[in-house]
Amino acid sequence: MVRQHSASPDLAIPGMPSSAAWIFRQVASAPSAPLTAAVVGPGGTGKSVLLDALARQYEKAGAAVVRG
Repeated sequence: MVRQHSASPDLAIPGMPSSAAWIFRQVASAPSAPLTAAVVGPGGTGKSVLLDALARQYEKAGAAVVRG
């Protein structure tokens, strides 16, 4: 079941599960705190979309984002 998240509207990704919204809330509240997360799922389920949005959130907070 996919639930809508309660993160702020600028973080919205349509259909984002609450577990993904939790990560965005963590970044928003403490962008310099360490965070480890595993993003797994079948192809085509939005993993890259999620990671791109997360990178944008870190960049908005002034953090350096390294992509590889």
